[in-house]
Amino acid sequence: MTRHAEILVVDDNPGDLALIRESFRECSLPVQVVPVLDAEHAYQFLDDPRRTPPDLIILDLNLPRIDGFEVLEHIRADERFWATPVLIMSSSTMRSDVTRSYDLHANAYIEKPSNLEAYFEIARGIVKLWLEPLANTLTEATAN
Repeated sequence: MTRHAEILVVDDNPGDLALIRESFRECSLPVQVVPVLDAEHAYQFLDDPRRTPPDLIILDLNLPRIDGFEVLEHIRADERFWATPVLIMSSSTMRSDVTRSYDLHANAYIEKPSNLEAYFEIARGIVKLWLEPLANTLTEATAN
């Protein structure tokens, strides 16, 4: 992969954004984390016709004004993002939040970790499961 994998992270907590950004710095692939603090900024990013879709989206549910469920609905209503993995990362452990996330076609539901090492583990898992296959596909496509 010659370019950085781009991850859009929608979370209103600057501390969580910093932990997510830090956790991807040590990964095997170059990753660019694009943080946005609320739904409005996420919509501006996603709806910009000059941008290509991010390679992956990490979305918090508890956002100010417009919650993560509405953002997820917005993402999945746009065919440009049908193939973009959306991972919910929330502090909520309510079964109804997990179920609703999957009903709205989230690809995974991850409980926010409590320490930096757990963030690193999650980042490594995301790279292995979601981004390495993408990197391999891009490498094969450019080789042909």
